[in-house]
Amino acid sequence: MRVMIEPSYPAYLIVAGTTIAMVLCYLWRRAVGVNRSSLALIRLNEELGFDTPDFLRKAWPLLRNAGLAGLKWQLDWFGVRISERHGKSGKHGVTRILTVGEMRLDVSVYSRHSWGEGRYFDQCVTETFLLMLRADMWIKAGATDKAFSQMAKLALFLQHDMKNIAQYIQLMGDQLESVQAGREQHVLDYLCSTVPLIRRRADRVVDLVTHSARREAATERSIRDEIVSLCQLHQLQWSVVGDAMLRSSSDELVTALDNILKNYRDHASNLSLHFQIGIDQAIATVKISSFQPLTTVKLERLFEPFWSTDPNGLGIGLYQSKQLLERIGGNLSVQRDCHENLQFFLSIPLCEARSHAPPWNSFDRTQGISKVN
Repeated sequence: MRVMIEPSYPAYLIVAGTTIAMVLCYLWRRAVGVNRSSLALIRLNEELGFDTPDFLRKAWPLLRNAGLAGLKWQLDWFGVRISERHGKSGKHGVTRILTVGEMRLDVSVYSRHSWGEGRYFDQCVTETFLLMLRADMWIKAGATDKAFSQMAKLALFLQHDMKNIAQYIQLMGDQLESVQAGREQHVLDYLCSTVPLIRRRADRVVDLVTHSARREAATERSIRDEIVSLCQLHQLQWSVVGDAMLRSSSDELVTALDNILKNYRDHASNLSLHFQIGIDQAIATVKISSFQPLTTVKLERLFEPFWSTDPNGLGIGLYQSKQLLERIGGNLSVQRDCHENLQFFLSIPLCEARSHAPPWNSFDRTQGISKVN
């Protein structure tokens, strides 16, 4: 009796099958890892409130764990530029320029792999990351536009109320001139100390609401005097170098200075500020430096509309100041010096001006300092 023995499979088939199974297992594990990394990025973005600057700063550990080699970015966030670099740069990467409104992002993500499945999985994570950045920028633009729309609607009603109130105050001032006999002293005692100031304020409000302007004689106003008045108002210590005379209106510069000093005061007590004033090619320049490091202030947030550390603040003061100065050909910028002191730079064009000092960048800080405590 014969016993039939089944022939065994060739060894190469066993090796091939095992290899395919191992490759499939490897690819499956890599795909699961990429999926987890993408979900981790999405969760981080949600936790940060879809905030582009914070997401850029905190995303690198997750990208590194996903196998990427490096990250480099430069962000222009409402006029303030910030940048960071992580890991290693290389030839293999993706570079994108994302521009939405007043936001611009130049970002490069570098891969460890130049070909094969590694390159494919790196691109998956990279594209997910870039898509979230673009979405965050559009979310910020949409939120800003919506907030401006709501503020415009509120301002429309507010203008109407302010006009009515201002016109009522004007009527009170007119009635003061024709008071009935026997009531003079009573009316004067009650109104004489307040009406003149209120009337002047009412005139300015009505002019603003009705888009009219009063013709006033051309006068020169000292920038230094404006600074001293504002520092006294905000109870700040100061030193001033130089001076320049503003002819006619200086409302834009005074508004910007007032908002800047208020921000200094809100972030530190007993703060001492140094001002450098000058004229450079018919441009009045003001440099403001603090003598106390303000490390808690986020530089890129200062000109971002509707962002404020004060729960009662609207967060539009510095943004409004920048817009006002740029509208008349001036500028407002901010930076930190080597000691982390906050510095603001203001400029405003002048048709006619006199300067009592050279431009701020040529000042000698040891001379001409006037201190008032």
